[in-house]
Amino acid sequence: MKNLILPLLLFVSFIVNAQPFATQNKKAIELYEDAKRKYLLTEYDNAIKPCSQAIKKDSSFVEAYYMMAAIYKAKNEPDEDIRILQLCAKRNGSMYPKAYYLLAAEQLDYGKYADASQTIDILMQYKHVFNSHDLESINQIKTQVDFCLYQYNHPVPFSPINMGSEINSQYDDYEPALTADGEEIIITCLLPIDKSMQYAGGNSVQEDFFIAKKVNGKWTQRTDLGQPINTPGNEGAQSISADGRIFFYTACSRMDSKGSCDIYYSIRKGGQWNTPRNLGNPVNSSYWESQPSCSADGRTIYYASNRPGGYGQMDIWETHIDGEGKWTSPKNLGPNVNTPENEQSPFIHADGKTLYFASSGHLGMGKMDIYKTEKDSLDNWSKPINLGYPINTWKDESDLRVSANGSTAIISSNREGGFGGTDLYTFELYKDARPKEVSYVKGTIFDAKTLKKLGAMFELIDLKTGDIVMTSFSDGVTGRFLVPLTLNNEYALNVSKDGYMFYSEHYNLHQDSLMKPMELNIPLQPIETGGTVILENVFFDTDKYTLKDESRVELQKLIDFMTFNKEVKIQISGHTDNTGDKQKNIILSENRAKAVTEYLISKGIIKDRLSYKGYGDSKPLVPNDSEKHKAMNRRTEFMIL
Repeated sequence: MKNLILPLLLFVSFIVNAQPFATQNKKAIELYEDAKRKYLLTEYDNAIKPCSQAIKKDSSFVEAYYMMAAIYKAKNEPDEDIRILQLCAKRNGSMYPKAYYLLAAEQLDYGKYADASQTIDILMQYKHVFNSHDLESINQIKTQVDFCLYQYNHPVPFSPINMGSEINSQYDDYEPALTADGEEIIITCLLPIDKSMQYAGGNSVQEDFFIAKKVNGKWTQRTDLGQPINTPGNEGAQSISADGRIFFYTACSRMDSKGSCDIYYSIRKGGQWNTPRNLGNPVNSSYWESQPSCSADGRTIYYASNRPGGYGQMDIWETHIDGEGKWTSPKNLGPNVNTPENEQSPFIHADGKTLYFASSGHLGMGKMDIYKTEKDSLDNWSKPINLGYPINTWKDESDLRVSANGSTAIISSNREGGFGGTDLYTFELYKDARPKEVSYVKGTIFDAKTLKKLGAMFELIDLKTGDIVMTSFSDGVTGRFLVPLTLNNEYALNVSKDGYMFYSEHYNLHQDSLMKPMELNIPLQPIETGGTVILENVFFDTDKYTLKDESRVELQKLIDFMTFNKEVKIQISGHTDNTGDKQKNIILSENRAKAVTEYLISKGIIKDRLSYKGYGDSKPLVPNDSEKHKAMNRRTEFMIL
């Protein structure tokens, strides 16, 4: 729809070759042709005088007005652009009512919504002279003007704060990428190639990445991300996984490029980025692929591309890592998101469901606006919502990033008062524009005996559905990991590594949960006689010994462990707190251990490898002096025999 706000240059491109004109004055036409020639040569200052003289020769020469307005538009002088069109409409609107359409479109293009509304009201008086195609365009521009005027008169909360000299520079800084804990940010900066030279455009600049970290709640001074990611060429439009270990970005015209611009990735291990690699087919093609945004676990990428099969010029696509570790053929997000115009700058929130993107095709405030859409359980995207004014204005807006908790956002802007050209600003995102709240668990995985840091696989599983929400690995050098958690879900966190007992944890995040991030130290026990593991995600109702459905996730991990380690024999043990009769507790705990054993046998584990015993309250982990401690003592374990 928004291509309607650029008709002036499109119309001028048509009339420069059009005949006949609205005038018969040969001298006026001669002057106009001179202005047209200079305009096409981009000699805008020299084109103004003959164009003005042509208008003086014949004040009804509407093409000369349009040409002169286009010259001022090219010179970035909006007041003069609009003044000329107003003069044309005033003098010739009754004879050439399209002058009102072009005036309204330019007023809309420069954010003069009230003026555009008044002009549209005048234009509607002449709607009987237009054909059906023109009437459709007029109705569309009226719809957009009405939308913009309403948004302008009903602004959303927006108080951007510059992120400071630690993040921003004297140059253009944009396209931030944040880890889920908000403690690391990577920025794209447009730099002069020769730092001793004055900042200029064209081939004298190139893009590099800079990184900053948060210490005690404050950003450190940003530093060059360095090799092997930064090169003498351009790198930009980046995204980082929630744990900060997988980095996706865009690079163009490389030796290994599939097309003009491709998506690359690098993995960090122990603080060092490895050599970047082209993501390859089928994600990259001979067309333009850019602006990747990865899911929290780095296994899904949303990106912009002009590849065939889309709905417009630039569309948003998605690709996933399949069961064999390969990227799937890209899937277009469909007509709810994509339009015949441009969609770009996708950002998938850590909740995995909320997508923010920029578009020039949906109903909006100006050239490029920011929108929000959400994915349902069937992977369908909702109708996008415009984030409203003044987040969106008549200018181009993009590069929105939202924190994991959903309450704060970062946007790039060239507003006055910054440190350079475009700066990064943070602001509180109003509630209706927020995604689902996400917290996280992070920590370190290590060998319980040697304390050596371990690279282990961890899975986050939805206990209600049994679906794996996230699969990833801790850093093989530091043992560090980070897992996002969404509110109103019940999760199992399982950690496993060859040669070790697996580890499990349980999280139940209700609406009234404080959602405070958690820090865990996870010791993995080597597989040896006497080693025990608490099955944190095996559940029974109070005083019952029938396994609840949510237990199958945890028990499948135990089945996998037994299947992989075929020589291992285990004892399943049941434990209670000290509430009630001791003998009844022993019987209850033994029945629970028996229920687990029978489940394992039903799934193919040989009976001779299993035994079970109920201990009642005889082996507490902690004193039974509080409800929290009693809950810890009510548990199911297995021990290596």
